[in-house]
Amino acid sequence: MKKAFISGITGQDGAWLASLLIHNGYKIYGGVRNPSKVETWRLDYLNILKKIEFVYFDLNNLTSIEESIKNIQPDEFYNFAAISAVSESFDNPILIMQNVGLSVTKILHSILLHSKETKFFQAGSAEIFANQTGNIYEDSCPKPNSPYGVSKNYAHEMVKMYREVYGIFAVNGIFFSHESELRGENFFTKKIAIHVSKIKKNKLKSILEVGNIESKRDFGYAKEYMTAVILSMSRNEADDYIICTGKKNSLKDYIKYSYSLIDIELIWEGVSENLIGLNNKNNEILIQINKKFYRPSELNDFTGSNEKAEKKINWSPKLDFKKISEIMLNFELNKL
Repeated sequence: MKKAFISGITGQDGAWLASLLIHNGYKIYGGVRNPSKVETWRLDYLNILKKIEFVYFDLNNLTSIEESIKNIQPDEFYNFAAISAVSESFDNPILIMQNVGLSVTKILHSILLHSKETKFFQAGSAEIFANQTGNIYEDSCPKPNSPYGVSKNYAHEMVKMYREVYGIFAVNGIFFSHESELRGENFFTKKIAIHVSKIKKNKLKSILEVGNIESKRDFGYAKEYMTAVILSMSRNEADDYIICTGKKNSLKDYIKYSYSLIDIELIWEGVSENLIGLNNKNNEILIQINKKFYRPSELNDFTGSNEKAEKKINWSPKLDFKKISEIMLNFELNKL
C-alpha cells in the first residue's frame, strides 16, 4: 500500500485530495499542528476522518518536518499547508515568507536527507504572475505584486532547483482560483454563498459589503483540480503545470449569478467605490462597496493556459463558475 503525507489536510484542497487518494488505495498521513485538536468538518463531510492518521507537523518547526519524513518515508508528499490570505500578507510579510516560502525549503531538504525517493508536490499559485497581462504559461516570467505572491514564487523556484540539481521528483502545481463547498468562510465565494442562502431562507436582511468586484478570476472546481494533482504525480518525470480553466469572469458576474439562483435579479448603479447592487423588484440595496476589502495591489487581467496539463497529463476541467456557484449555494442551503 502506498503512503501519502498531506500537509494542510484539514483545508479544502487537502481534504479533497485525501478523499481521492483513499479511493485509490493509499494510506494517508495528515500533517497538523495539534493532532489532539483537529478541525474535522471537511473530513467528516467526505466520510474519511477515520481513515487518516494524524501526525504532528509544523511548517515553522524544522524538527517536526524532519521527523515526519524520516519516520514515515512517504511515497508521496503533498504540501498544502500555508497561510493563504493574500491581503493579510501585506500586514505581516516576514511571517508569510517563513510560512509560505522558507517552509518549502525545509520540506525539500528533509526529503533529500531522509527520504530521497519521496515524490513531492507543491501547491503553487497564479499570484506569482499578478503583474502580468494576457495569456500565462508555465514558462511565463513571474511578476508577483504581494508578499504572498513573492513567497509562493520563492517556493516555486526552490522546487525547480531541488528537481534540477538534486534529482528530487518535485512538481509545481500553479493553481488559479478554485472553489468548492469546502471553502473557508473567509473566502469571497463562500461569503457570497452564505449570504445568498440566508436571504433565501429569510434569515438575513443585511447588506453584503465587498471589495473590488470589477477584478476578474479564473474559477475552477477544487475537486477537479485535485485530480490534476494526482495525474501530475503519476508521470515518470516531474514537471510544472498550470491548473486552470482558461476562462475568466468578474467577481461582479459571480455575485449577480449567485443571486439569480434565488430568483433575485441584481441591477448595478454607480461606479467604482460608489457601486451598489439593487434588487430589481424593490430597489433594496443588497451589495455595497467597502474600501477596507480592497487589496493594496490587485491582480492584473490575465488568463491561464491549461494546454500543457491537457497534453501531458490528459486533464481538463469540466465545471464552470455557474455550476460551482450552484454547488456552493446548495451546500449552504442544506446546512440551514
